[in-house]
Amino acid sequence: MIDKALTEKLAELKARRTPFEPTWEELARYFCPYRENLFYDRTPESPIGKYLFDSTGVSAVRMLAEGLFGYLMSPSLDWFKLEVPDMDTDAETKYWLEGIVKDLYAAFRRSNFYSEVVEFLIDGITFGTGILYFEENLGDRSIFYKVMSPPRIWIDEDGYGQIKTVFRQDTYTEAQATDKFGCKNLGGKFIHAVVPDGDHWRSVWYHEMKGEIVRESKYDFFPYIVWRCIKNPDSVYGYSPAMMSLPTVKTLNSIRKSLLEAGQLSVKPPMNVPINADVDLTPNGINYFDSPENKISPVNLGINFPIGRDREEQIQKSVRDFFSIDFFLMFAHQERAMTATEVVERQGEKAAILGNIVGRLTNELLDKVIEGAFNIEFNAGRLEPPPEGLVGRKIDIEYLGPLAVAQKKLFESRGLNQAIEGVAPILQANPDTAMNLDWDYLLRYAYSVAGAPARGLIDEEEVQKRRILAIMQQQAQAQAEAEAAVVPEQQQQQ
Repeated sequence: MIDKALTEKLAELKARRTPFEPTWEELARYFCPYRENLFYDRTPESPIGKYLFDSTGVSAVRMLAEGLFGYLMSPSLDWFKLEVPDMDTDAETKYWLEGIVKDLYAAFRRSNFYSEVVEFLIDGITFGTGILYFEENLGDRSIFYKVMSPPRIWIDEDGYGQIKTVFRQDTYTEAQATDKFGCKNLGGKFIHAVVPDGDHWRSVWYHEMKGEIVRESKYDFFPYIVWRCIKNPDSVYGYSPAMMSLPTVKTLNSIRKSLLEAGQLSVKPPMNVPINADVDLTPNGINYFDSPENKISPVNLGINFPIGRDREEQIQKSVRDFFSIDFFLMFAHQERAMTATEVVERQGEKAAILGNIVGRLTNELLDKVIEGAFNIEFNAGRLEPPPEGLVGRKIDIEYLGPLAVAQKKLFESRGLNQAIEGVAPILQANPDTAMNLDWDYLLRYAYSVAGAPARGLIDEEEVQKRRILAIMQQQAQAQAEAEAAVVPEQQQQQ
């Protein structure tokens, strides 16, 4: 039977999450209607979206999710690389790091990461909290990812704000439970508890009602990735653009409903008809009357569509602003008009807001995804061991997606560019002052900020050798020219 400590912990986490649940139900209704069934005991085939009259919120959530996915971690681009901080990396180390990156890209392509992560982003943008479970699929030697919906998850964090405890609820039929756990005559709701246990994590599957443990094991790594889109210091769960725009979206939904009703009244208005008259309102219908006073006429409702429509468009734009949709639309058209950095500079305020979201996304999702994939692939023997000089050293992750690079270039290269522009007049007036600057370092720094591949840079020792060789060649050429000039002079003297 399950121990009392786990059941009491789950009860505590359920009580802590309760205040969020009514808001989550509304968020599902207006922003993610296909998640609405998760809050009720209904089948996935039950009708959805019957209270939704305007889809601006739904499309805004999906556009932000797909924008973050496409410009941070798309499978069509190289979106990260590995570096060793504070270390002059030799060629062997550089090649090993680049080889590991290629192997990790291959691991992600073999897995279902790219297909699952968009739904993970949608959960985070809608409910404020996204949860992704991952493990090794021993059958096909790949990594398996699965999005866990917030209504089925309870979480807790440690003293440093890191999620270290997860309780998850899944429902299985008796046949499914037998197939998964080997138990018989036991169907219904099961709890998967993952809690810290020294340097490992204790994993317990048990039947929620009966308390019967059906599987118990340990993880060497924490198998859940939890992203809080926007974090409030006094809350374990996250907040989201959907939460902030919920009142506006509800207003928009009400206006759209009223406009639809007004449209119906305009097309099919109520009619004034004589008492006891036989009325035919079908196409080509014929109605007989013997007096103009008995004529059938529509009720004049005084409906003015332009007023309602203008108001609706203003509110739709307000909703899109919560999700920085204009920013991503400008990003999508950057090739025609401007660079990615110019987009970030022009949309400075929105870029700052996105900077917070992107920062938490890289720390709580991308870092954990890459670290988890590295651990699984390395322990499975699918990655080359590191060079001896790298053993025990920290490896940093640098992100190369257009959004990450644009924000990094904006903040890191802005100082370099301003400095170069500032000293340019001085260098022009007095070229000798250029000796105050380490041009090799500045070039390598600018090259790195641009996200260019490490193989494009020649090793610093090799650069020095080439410079020495160039100097020797210049000296030899000068000496040859000097000797050639001496011969005619001697001939003239003779």
